[in-house]
Amino acid sequence: MRFLQSFFVLIIVFLFTSCEEEYVFTKEKFVPKIVVNSVFTENSPFNVHLSFSRDILSNNHNQDFISNALVTIKETATGRTEELPYKGDGNYSYTFLLRRSILPMN
Repeated sequence: MRFLQSFFVLIIVFLFTSCEEEYVFTKEKFVPKIVVNSVFTENSPFNVHLSFSRDILSNNHNQDFISNALVTIKETATGRTEELPYKGDGNYSYTFLLRRSILPMN
């Protein structure tokens, strides 16, 4: 019994003992990148959202939308291209609905 108590005390001391090491975080200059977010589904319009990425350590919670882009969609089977007009807040939309016949088969 004495051995078991000593063992538990040793385990507890071991669990509450830790090492500390100072780490100096050096942050490189953040360069925003373009973020394209879009999902195309059957019987729904084409929607594309464009914005710039944000620094994870920044206190700025505002999203930087891209409002002056030329967004086009090309149907590879026919070569047809359509331009998506800007709708606001980084959203570009076109009301052409996908039909099952032009969706790629997996």
